[in-house]
Amino acid sequence: MIESGVLDMETLLAESVSPGVAGGSMVSAEATPDRRSGHELERALDLWEHASAPFPLDEAVAYYQSTGRHRVRPDLVRRLEAVKAAPGTDAAVAAWLSMAVDQADGTYATYYGQDYLHHFVGDDTARTDAMITAVVADLAELEASAAVGAARRSPQEARARAATRLLTRLAYLAPQATPDRAGIALVLAKAAEDSGAFAAATARAAALAREAVPAEIASAVRRSLVPTTRLHDELMFIRMIQIFEGMYQQIATAVATAIRCVESGDGPAASRRIGRAADRIEAVSALFRVLTTMPVDAFSVIRGYTSGRSAIQSESYRRVIDLSGGTAEAGRPTLEAAFLAHRDELAEADALEHAMLRLDRGWSLMKRSHWGITLKIIGEVSGTGGTDGASYLRTAVDIPLFPTLTRVTTA
Repeated sequence: MIESGVLDMETLLAESVSPGVAGGSMVSAEATPDRRSGHELERALDLWEHASAPFPLDEAVAYYQSTGRHRVRPDLVRRLEAVKAAPGTDAAVAAWLSMAVDQADGTYATYYGQDYLHHFVGDDTARTDAMITAVVADLAELEASAAVGAARRSPQEARARAATRLLTRLAYLAPQATPDRAGIALVLAKAAEDSGAFAAATARAAALAREAVPAEIASAVRRSLVPTTRLHDELMFIRMIQIFEGMYQQIATAVATAIRCVESGDGPAASRRIGRAADRIEAVSALFRVLTTMPVDAFSVIRGYTSGRSAIQSESYRRVIDLSGGTAEAGRPTLEAAFLAHRDELAEADALEHAMLRLDRGWSLMKRSHWGITLKIIGEVSGTGGTDGASYLRTAVDIPLFPTLTRVTTA
């Protein structure tokens, strides 16, 4: 049940200021009355039901982005629930509909579109990096577009520049994707000299990034943005979650692969895997520069609509911890246990240990940054998912990925 104060606050933010930071989304502001009312989707569903045409997914995405999940018409939610439950519904469409009809039983996974995105990338690391690239490109373009006409050093301009900088960090955030990184850097360097050309340059840089992304993944990323509110800040928030989740998935895969390498005696390969994972985690400072632009009032509204959708439910985040030095998978050792068991006969064991400690330090710094941002935005109030908010995060800060290895090294 959403309190009326949350609804009032959302309306105030979405309708009383210009689209952008601390305001409504441009998608909602620019939507036609026909789209915002749901009539456009209603007609598209009628046509689909009476003709052999593809499901009107783009119309559904446009409607949800213009109004937010918690303002969609109940009758349209019921129709979409029926489509999801119908035999023969396309698997990708059914996965998207899981996001659209989760108002009463939503989870963290349905919030950011875990199953829908996974349908297109699976466990393939190259496709996952392509997905991260597409998310970064969409985020940068979104924020730069909202910054057109914004005052210098305004919150919107600060966020837009922080988001655009992520395009220059793709070599670390998504190293297996191969966009024209030199071209991106050149375009953005020229834009830095002319603030008036910033949005156009960011759009060009985003297009260069998308050239390395398969079309079906780029489309899936665009359609995966299904906010609960009409607030611009939530669009950024969802995109950031998607980037973090892609990164966690890649690090978990790297740790699992490193375990197999250690067990087979291939220390150098394990070291390379963990080194690249450490590169990813060390790049998260650029992500936090974007997140710190979240206004307190906007996050209060988003939090009111996302109770129970806590990041503590992240499967990939938990898997990184379990595989590194936690409980691992049934019948398998953790990376720490495998390393300590095979260290004496492992080639380049010191290099692997160095990489593991780099990953551990980066992971701890990420948790500390998350705690600091949470403290700034929500203070000491309760967090989502039944947690104690910032104090819950604080208790996790000092727990290392590799407890025994870190303890021995420190000693």
